[in-house]
Amino acid sequence: MGSKLYPRPIRFNIRHFAENHLTANDITSYEQFCKDFNYTFPKYDSNTVRMNVKIMITNERNYRPTRKHLAMGWDDLFFAIGEGLEILRLYDSSKDPAPLTSNVGVRKLTWSID
Repeated sequence: MGSKLYPRPIRFNIRHFAENHLTANDITSYEQFCKDFNYTFPKYDSNTVRMNVKIMITNERNYRPTRKHLAMGWDDLFFAIGEGLEILRLYDSSKDPAPLTSNVGVRKLTWSID
């Protein structure tokens, strides 16, 4: 199952974009990442991008717990540094706290991850 705008769903594209543009030690701002992603994938509405990036921030306390997460840790992509969402880096399970869980459940991946 893909989106109507691109062959793969938005969270697949966000993960692929982040993993190809950020290294383990890179930091970026939430705003800059969303802007860069939207430049590469212009068919997505900017609010849709922002919402999906928030879901993928492992320590985002206001939004993440109220949304379904994808299975296999697929949504565990970013870690916010400091207060708020201003600065992000890739999530590192060996040093970061466990991701916040969803209060509304998990859904299966509906696409191939290779």
